[in-house]
Amino acid sequence: MGGMARLVLVAVLFPSQTDASCLSAAINISERKYLTNVNGESYPIGMWIGDWDASFMTTHLLKIIIEERMGFHAEATGPGPDTLSCFYALLGCKAPGNSSDRGCGQPVTYNHINLEAWSESYLNEWKLIQSRYASMAPVDVGSMGYDGTASFFIRQTVQSHAYHEDGTVLDFYRGWNTSWSQPSKYFDDLASIDRDLMVPCAQTRFMVAEANQNYLRITGDDAGVEMLPDGTLAAVCPDDYFWLSPSCREDSTRCVPYVTGGSGWHHDDLMQKVTSYDMPVAIGVARSWSTLPREVNVFFYWWVPDTTFLDLDPVEIVFPPYDFRAYTSGDKRTVAASTAITKIVSQDLVTLAPSVEDLVRNLRLGRNDVMNMLRDMQDTGDSYDWLPDRTKCSPGFGLYDTAQDCGCPTGYIDASSSTANLSCIECGEGLDCPALATLQGLRSGSSKIGPEFVASILPGFYSSMAEPLELYRCVEAAAGTRCPGGIPATCTGLLSNTACTDCPSGKHWDRSGGQCEECTPWQQLGWILAVAVMLSGLVMVYYMMTAQQTAKASVLFTTTCAFGMTISSLQSVGIIGTMTVRVPEGLKAIYAFLQVFLLDFDNFAFSCVAGGSARARYIVSVLVFPGAACWLVCCHYASRLLPKKLQWEGSKTKSTTGALLQLAFSTMSTISMAPMMCFSHPNGVFSLLKYPSITCGTEDHTVMLIFGVLLLLLGVMGFLAVCTYAVIVVPSWSRNGLHANVKAFRFLLFRFRLDSWWFGLLLLLRGPMMSLPIALATDYPPVQVMSVMLVFLVILIIQANAWPWKVPLLNVLDCFIGFCITMLVASTSLYLGGLEGSMKDFADGVGSVIMGMMGAAVTLLFVMTVTALTFRAALGGQQELIAFNLQRTPAPTLVAETVQSMSAQLAKMDRAGLVKALSAMGVYDSNLLLASVSLLGTEIVPSDADQMAKRYCFRIKSASFAPPAPPQSPSPAKNMPASKATETSKEAEFDQSPSEGDLSPTNARAAEEPGLANAAKPGGVLGSRLGPSLGEEAQQAYI
Repeated sequence: MGGMARLVLVAVLFPSQTDASCLSAAINISERKYLTNVNGESYPIGMWIGDWDASFMTTHLLKIIIEERMGFHAEATGPGPDTLSCFYALLGCKAPGNSSDRGCGQPVTYNHINLEAWSESYLNEWKLIQSRYASMAPVDVGSMGYDGTASFFIRQTVQSHAYHEDGTVLDFYRGWNTSWSQPSKYFDDLASIDRDLMVPCAQTRFMVAEANQNYLRITGDDAGVEMLPDGTLAAVCPDDYFWLSPSCREDSTRCVPYVTGGSGWHHDDLMQKVTSYDMPVAIGVARSWSTLPREVNVFFYWWVPDTTFLDLDPVEIVFPPYDFRAYTSGDKRTVAASTAITKIVSQDLVTLAPSVEDLVRNLRLGRNDVMNMLRDMQDTGDSYDWLPDRTKCSPGFGLYDTAQDCGCPTGYIDASSSTANLSCIECGEGLDCPALATLQGLRSGSSKIGPEFVASILPGFYSSMAEPLELYRCVEAAAGTRCPGGIPATCTGLLSNTACTDCPSGKHWDRSGGQCEECTPWQQLGWILAVAVMLSGLVMVYYMMTAQQTAKASVLFTTTCAFGMTISSLQSVGIIGTMTVRVPEGLKAIYAFLQVFLLDFDNFAFSCVAGGSARARYIVSVLVFPGAACWLVCCHYASRLLPKKLQWEGSKTKSTTGALLQLAFSTMSTISMAPMMCFSHPNGVFSLLKYPSITCGTEDHTVMLIFGVLLLLLGVMGFLAVCTYAVIVVPSWSRNGLHANVKAFRFLLFRFRLDSWWFGLLLLLRGPMMSLPIALATDYPPVQVMSVMLVFLVILIIQANAWPWKVPLLNVLDCFIGFCITMLVASTSLYLGGLEGSMKDFADGVGSVIMGMMGAAVTLLFVMTVTALTFRAALGGQQELIAFNLQRTPAPTLVAETVQSMSAQLAKMDRAGLVKALSAMGVYDSNLLLASVSLLGTEIVPSDADQMAKRYCFRIKSASFAPPAPPQSPSPAKNMPASKATETSKEAEFDQSPSEGDLSPTNARAAEEPGLANAAKPGGVLGSRLGPSLGEEAQQAYI
């Protein structure tokens, strides 16, 4: 036998260059025999290969002898991921490599021989097979002639670096203890490993119940395993790819990545060791075990004889010496002993081919011979025609005879319609393609050679049965609710159409339930009532905002600034929710709910009334805005049929319409740009982000684009142009007495100080400036994040400088909300890269905290509105609560006395002294003085003396908002008691309360400058100069 082995070694190392046999005087292929069983069935001898170099080498060597010297047909099968799969292959199981269902119980086995079996690593499994399948169990026919050693290794460079840097001894297990060592800093981070290169835990030996039971019994770590619904015990993999040891389970960044191969070679050994010795290790199974440790600096599994990692100069980790009794009882905390490498044959081989069984039983190879053959292959780079390369599938290497038999390698799929012509196409994003994957297997979800060779669509992607390789990305990919993956044309529930977007007619998508629900009559009736309430509500808004007779109406109108700020904030967060970046799972429901402020009615069964057509639903959304404006115009003309006091005024109708468009401006901007937000699918097709059933460039998209552009030009840009023009000319209107024009734009001006009237335009610009980068860079989330942050930061800087809101608390809250939204957008940048473990928890926590802070601010705005209504005090007025003004305002009499006293002293100063004092002032002091002069000259003592100040400090006159002056109250009778006179005066004052926006110049100034509100009563310090109307407190709310 030794001479034959040497002859075969020569034939292997120096193969023939012709199609002839390797050995001289070889038996011709036409004369070779098949095995024939008792049923008359004939087949070749099956030689199952393990997925490692020495198994390929020795199996091919024996195959040459069996074919050319013994005269039998033989074929190589497999390869199997581990020795355990060889047990099941020789048992006759249909899927020996599938740990979840190996397909055992077959009456015939077509695999008969396995060499290079590391059987001692699977003694318990071997015993189980021998007892459960006694009539078919394979037979161990002895040693290969050498032993094998398997252990756990690190690179020599890593071991040397750790020792010379801080004395850490990584080649000894105690040097890994986290109590005094941090070994992770010498290896690559766990997050750096591409999960596409790893096998999911559910497909590996992490699911083997017996190994996990031993682990739990030895270590007591019940957090490392879990009980599945079927009663089996499985290892816990937090990210579905790596099992984490207890010492780094709370912080995965401290874990040292460890990779093994097959279905999890010796993973249970290392699980027990790292837990018992406090080693921070994350254990995973690599798809390409032979290449990953070269690409990433990791802790890895290896054995001898093998040359896979010789170039890395591996260093073995030393563990406690081998304990035979402990190891045989399942306690694997000591080092594994050298393993006898054995030969396994099927039970029926001795009957079918006794001479072949005798050959295998007597085969002996030297360890040096095997290592020299492997080393020669590695040193020369010569893979030989017969030696298979596990990383690619090529014909002619002994495992397959033709390219058609070979199939496609991992990451490719055979797209041919028959087996006659092989057509390997690279699998793109969204498609998982194992080795030997075919288009037929993708469509059917099964394969003749086993389920592990079936390609599948990943969750979050979709393709049709007609074009299974044309993949679409689903809009709810993160949740996986619409597209579960698997075979083509698979959608959740009753969903259909491209990317599972549409429910059948008469149904609507229920986001919370994740399925299509029946439309009910109540939902349809609810939409009809909602439209009716909206139309009647617009009429009520007009009268509430323009009522003439009660002070309560003015309070309602003034509180709209707080209400508007709330709506604007929620719209901004809703726009952020449309960005194509990941968000924390806990915030998805909040973002989805806030889409209602962008008129995303699909979450409220809108398709039950608008139909299933996305185009129709979009057109309805577009028409909401011009429809509401036309309704107000119709109401204006219809009101002429009402009594005169109920008829609508032109300027107030314009103001109400403007207020409506201003409130919906961000929503209009987002809706108008929706047809421009196209995102790409893996197949190169583009769809609309908001309506993914619409393919960009189609007829439906063109119609939607026309309506969107019209809304953008007329509704967004047109309204913005009108407001821009008004902001530019409104100071001139105010100076020239064109008060009707000013009142028409009161919706844009009334919330802000009269010297910051322009800030409303800046808030209008925020909406389209947020939506624009989402439309232009839909496929580029980093661009969206940077652009939206820039918009908010610029507005925040301007706002902090201008402090434009009349109510000090509103300034603080608006700045704070702007800061929170900026930070919320910034937090989404954390998800632009891969996140896991504690870093993902940190990112989720940051987003939740910021959202909570903003929610608290919005809640405070709501409380502020309710409080103002309760106390009947105008926002920013003299009688406002201290909490709103953030200070106590001085008494009006004190302010009046101070102004008069200061004016008297200024009058006594000579011009030279005044010029000298002014020249010594700084820039900010000069600007403040000019603003004060402008205020005094505009509101208190109008004259030509403030023209210079007006050039530097523009502002609007409060008189522009004043109605005709009300008739003066008669003076109390001389004989009337004083108390009665006072009472009568107060009644007259209340009964003549002006309309919203109805304020004389002096009263407007009183509301703008709270400290002067009560200083102008008749007979007061300034009463003779400012007129009696200054003391009417009921008018304070109207600016």
